[in-house]
Amino acid sequence: MDTTKLVVGQNVYMLCSDGVCMLKGHVVKITPEGVDVQFGAEQVGGALNAYEMKHFDKDGKERGERTYDFYHYELDDMPFAERTALRKQKS
Repeated sequence: MDTTKLVVGQNVYMLCSDGVCMLKGHVVKITPEGVDVQFGAEQVGGALNAYEMKHFDKDGKERGERTYDFYHYELDDMPFAERTALRKQKS
């Protein structure tokens, strides 16, 4: 994925290296080196809780240290709405 096409506030999916895990987040920062994506839990009523950050290079591949899991993530290049619809069809 070309991260230069993303905008701050845009929702994105992150796919793990084994293709089994998927995280949902949103872009919070864009730099010439890539983007920062915030993800995590949200309480009822919209209060923020336990958010974390992942950093991706300009090609959408995770950079930096991994958090609690052992996977490397990549930004999904399928448009967010299409991926969401596909996930709903499968459930």
